[in-house]
Amino acid sequence: MLNRSISIISKANNVTATAPAAFKITPELISQAGDAAALITPDTAERNVVSGTHTGTTTQLSSLFSNARTQLNALDDLIEGDADEDSEFVRNYFIVRRTIDLTAGRKKETPETAAATNT
Repeated sequence: MLNRSISIISKANNVTATAPAAFKITPELISQAGDAAALITPDTAERNVVSGTHTGTTTQLSSLFSNARTQLNALDDLIEGDADEDSEFVRNYFIVRRTIDLTAGRKKETPETAAATNT
């Protein structure tokens, strides 16, 4: 918008002498518009702000997932320690955990391989 205004002011300066009076293009109005345009400072492009935020967020994801895995492993250890108290709950918990741990295209993890990777 600022560049468009500056372009209009420049064109008004060029046609001021030849413009019909009905257009009301006067040197005073051109000067006022120029002064107003000079006071405007353009904002930073929004794409730069969004890009910076996206980059910052993406770099934090790795540490967030790492912390979540650490906490889940600690929870797994606590639940395994309480396995004798409610074995049905523990069995169902680990079924859900194996389901959550699956990613697309990966083979299902057996209890033996899960135990080997958790140690």
